[in-house]
Amino acid sequence: DEFSAIAAAAIRSGASVVLSATSPDHIADVSAEATKMFSLVQPLGSFAHNRFGEPGIARDINAFGCLFDAVDINDNGRLSIENLAQGLRSLGFPGDAGATALAVTSGVAGEIGRHGFCTMLNKVSENLNIFAVCSRRGQQDMPSWPPLRLHVAASDDIGESEMLTVKSQEARRLAGLQQQHQQQQQQQQHDAEVGAAVHGGHGVVLVLAARGRSMLQPGEYERQMRAELGSVLQELPETWPLLWCPGPAEVGLLPASQSRRPSWAMPRGRYS
Repeated sequence: DEFSAIAAAAIRSGASVVLSATSPDHIADVSAEATKMFSLVQPLGSFAHNRFGEPGIARDINAFGCLFDAVDINDNGRLSIENLAQGLRSLGFPGDAGATALAVTSGVAGEIGRHGFCTMLNKVSENLNIFAVCSRRGQQDMPSWPPLRLHVAASDDIGESEMLTVKSQEARRLAGLQQQHQQQQQQQQHDAEVGAAVHGGHGVVLVLAARGRSMLQPGEYERQMRAELGSVLQELPETWPLLWCPGPAEVGLLPASQSRRPSWAMPRGRYS
């Protein structure tokens, strides 16, 4: 789905994601069972890093194999639920060893090999930085998967100016532009020097047009799109392109002042 594609691209590129939604529940279509599974397995990945990870390396994937080898005391190359739970307890795993072992081996006939074990832990340990601006909290205060930094706005209108301003400010902060702006204000007499020394981050404004059209009436879609594009693009660098997913690009919705901003359209065949 859309969220999976965005998350995969962000992880590969090391990018952060800033988005808005009426509720965290609407960001990703993840079942309660999958959410519970991820919430159980994530602490196991952290345990592997803390026990077997190379110091100074934020995400040492070799730690997952070392954990498997430490638990697989009989060198079978596979772990049953009972073997995994017993091994985790013997290592002092602080979580629920039984429930975690069940979650790890779910879908693999009650046993898991070294490759599958490492792949699963690597997936749930991926560092995805998501900032979401929502008009309400949803069914849970903070969903455990996907992990979110959540800002709950006072308005129910996701096109309201406060929500749009919070989004653009966070995007600028993540890109290092807020710090650059403050430095430029503090050293106005050295504008040229500061401009050479401070580099603004890169970004892409992703327009999920298909989702908006499917969820909103045509008039409301146009209103929200014009408000979002007008506010966000005014506050973000002109060098950040628009990427319409899918195309064609609805450039008529852009304010006249944004006519020079690069605007790309993802072909519908590539998008689906």
